[in-house]
Amino acid sequence: ISVTVQRELLKPELFGSASTKEAYIRVPGLPHPFEKVNSEISFSHTRAMINNAKAQFAGGTINLEGQFEIMGVRDILTNIRASVQGVKLNIPDHILTQGNADLTITGNWFPFTLSGSYHVMGGLIDKEFGDETIENTTKQSIYLPKQLIEASFQPLLLDIQVIMQKNLRMKNSQIDGYLTGALHINGSPSKPSLRGDIKTVPGTKILFRDKIFNIQTGDIQFNSPNEINPDLFVNAQSRVKNYDITLL
Repeated sequence: ISVTVQRELLKPELFGSASTKEAYIRVPGLPHPFEKVNSEISFSHTRAMINNAKAQFAGGTINLEGQFEIMGVRDILTNIRASVQGVKLNIPDHILTQGNADLTITGNWFPFTLSGSYHVMGGLIDKEFGDETIENTTKQSIYLPKQLIEASFQPLLLDIQVIMQKNLRMKNSQIDGYLTGALHINGSPSKPSLRGDIKTVPGTKILFRDKIFNIQTGDIQFNSPNEINPDLFVNAQSRVKNYDITLL
């Protein structure tokens, strides 16, 4: 980095440039680090331009461009665009997806918002239904030291539309098959919420009382902002001995 700082301390003007080579960055709450970060940044007055930035992330690549502008204390106007190719994500845990994304990072201060669309080209969901742990509802005292209150600091919040361009495999102790649909991921990377509607693909099977049923229609709705525990609406059929059984 080679930068000249001028004018006011709380709203400085910067002139110069900075670069990174083979850098490693880990964001709290995000299971995948940014690796081999190579970037070039130029500073002019209160604005910094990201001219060329590339990184490896979750088995894929990220290309960044954009700018941020120092408006004042805790006021950094940020607008960064990212093109993501060939990533393999494990977000949330036990929800493995692979695909491409077009994202933006915007905001004026932490936490910044990571928004955009993620086009899923495949993957596997092996998460069991209803295995979320109960949230701790204890509230922090306002008299705690500032360092402890900020211990759960999150630099990023998610606001991402997930579009399944290809069917997504789902296999756990209750269901085995493929899904299609769209989801909205919102909140912190360490504890995101899912909202949206997913449907089963013909051929998907569900296990009920040790009997396998073929799903005729299946709808999985993620409605809760507090936990990943979807509502299931299923119409399935099975042949048991000499009986045709319909499961609703």
